[in-house]
Amino acid sequence: MAKKMTVAVGNRYSKVDGPERVWVIKKIYTPSGFTAHVRMFCEEKPDDVRIYGCSVIEDRRFFIPV
Repeated sequence: MAKKMTVAVGNRYSKVDGPERVWVIKKIYTPSGFTAHVRMFCEEKPDDVRIYGCSVIEDRRFFIPV
């Protein structure tokens, strides 16, 4: 069984099926009534900000650590 990744501010990831871009976790938060989410930005384009559930970041089918 694969070891679960630890999601933390500053961690860097790449999308499995996307272009070769590095995404950096800027903030981890829990919206009211939801599970934990991360706000990430692209190193190449810092204005490109995305929000994902932590479970998506931890799933190696979608993201891999860099």
